[in-house]
Amino acid sequence: MRQFLLMLIVALTLGSCTMEDDPNPLAGFDPFMGAWTGTMPEGSTTDIMAFEWMEEGIVRHRHALGDGSYGGVTFYFWDTSSNEGQGNIVYHYFTTSEHQTQGVGAFDGAVFTAYEEVTGHEVVTAVRSHVELVDGVIVSSSEVLISGEWQPGPGFNYHSTPDAVVPLDEELLPNFLIAGRYRPNN
Repeated sequence: MRQFLLMLIVALTLGSCTMEDDPNPLAGFDPFMGAWTGTMPEGSTTDIMAFEWMEEGIVRHRHALGDGSYGGVTFYFWDTSSNEGQGNIVYHYFTTSEHQTQGVGAFDGAVFTAYEEVTGHEVVTAVRSHVELVDGVIVSSSEVLISGEWQPGPGFNYHSTPDAVVPLDEELLPNFLIAGRYRPNN
């Protein structure tokens, strides 16, 4: 269960805005840029994450549990071919564990909802999440699909921590991710 806690954080993205709404359809990520430290409501687990803009308008989101035992990298991009040609934010999440996800979602103002399918995880096959920026705090909640049934998943409350360092062991990630050379097909 602990290994996919941060996988659920990936749900912090995805948008349904159109190019007509904003010339940058990923603009909903702007308030998330920088480093954040989060805790589960009961305070048992800490997660450190950072969002950054990459070339070609891609958003990279790195995260790791505070002890560095699990983490991953997510790439968010605008896919003009999805959503019946209207476009959508799509993402790919690569973990230091043996699973990955692909998802899509939408921003509605400062609220982001997402759905992702999980491959390679022994129990979880999908995740639904809700992320909201409330008074400068990123509040996330999730549900996980296990054996065909949706169950409550973890959630975090993140506070901006500009000097935080994500304790991600990048040796566990594919080399093309570390170098920032990931280029989705869109």
